[in-house]
Amino acid sequence: MRQPIDSFERIALEFQVAVYSTGRDLYPGNTRVLDALATSLNALGRYQESLRTLDDLVALEPANPRFLYNRACALSRLGETGEALEDLRRAVNRGFDDFEHLTRDEDLAPLRATPQFREYRKRALVQRVARAE
Repeated sequence: MRQPIDSFERIALEFQVAVYSTGRDLYPGNTRVLDALATSLNALGRYQESLRTLDDLVALEPANPRFLYNRACALSRLGETGEALEDLRRAVNRGFDDFEHLTRDEDLAPLRATPQFREYRKRALVQRVARAE
């Protein structure tokens, strides 16, 4: 389970959100800024805001497996299991192969008991092994 953040980490994350929000206003299509903003929002537990930012990222780069994976994480945290599984499927189909991260990511804990999650995890492992060969 994710460790609770302490007050100093919270202050740092809130500062990052403020900076990246300004960056988003100045450079709305900059995926690096949006990605950092979504990551910071997620770390603060602001999953709905993170999801909106990830929606923007996926609109800009619909085939980016990492953006789809992170969107699945936000959806999972929000209890949107069906949509989270669909984004996870899309992420794996587009090349997401970090089997270890997928296996231990607490954002996806609500999905682990589903047969779809186990299937996508297997596909990620197969892709990882095939890439290493």
